[in-house]
Amino acid sequence: MFKDVAFGQYYPSNSPVHRLDARVKLLLTLLFVISIFFIKTYFGFMLTLAVLLIVILLARLPIMSVLKSVRGILFIVVFTAVINLFFIKEGEVLVHSGIIMITKTGVHTTVKMVLRLVLLISGASLLSLTTTPAELADGLESLMAPLKLIKVPVRALPFPFTYFALEVSISFPSSRSSRRIARNSSRSSLATCMKAASSFSFMGT
Repeated sequence: MFKDVAFGQYYPSNSPVHRLDARVKLLLTLLFVISIFFIKTYFGFMLTLAVLLIVILLARLPIMSVLKSVRGILFIVVFTAVINLFFIKEGEVLVHSGIIMITKTGVHTTVKMVLRLVLLISGASLLSLTTTPAELADGLESLMAPLKLIKVPVRALPFPFTYFALEVSISFPSSRSSRRIARNSSRSSLATCMKAASSFSFMGT
């Protein structure tokens, strides 16, 4: 299953996006994901897609590496699209045959929903494709540092994600060079995971 998921796989490159601080990429990804839910027009979707393509070009990523993330949720996209298309009854009727009814509102809602899901997953996958698991863990820990003031075990919180991303990066890299990079970064990532695990153990005692 992981072979069809780009999220968690690191693609090595010396691009400006790869060199960008992990904390900045995390915040930009969060902003990107939130903004997608406020897009209402097709122009907004096309503008967002253009920005996404520019980032992919700057990161020197193969388009297929990003599209693999969409392929992994293709069933969910199709299933949700069918539900929206045939169960939304508001608006002008375009097709009506027996129990099947397709409306103009249903078509627009379905198209926008598909665009929103594709942009959401593609944008999120850029984060893991351009950032190693160790960098992501350090970035998350740094951003959540203020939570230490209320005694939250910040070091332990990124552990599940870091461990998953590390496993995917090593097991299913996108290229031979990616396998080498993943193995080289595994020591620091594993050290982070072990520290997080020890934090969990401490909490349980």
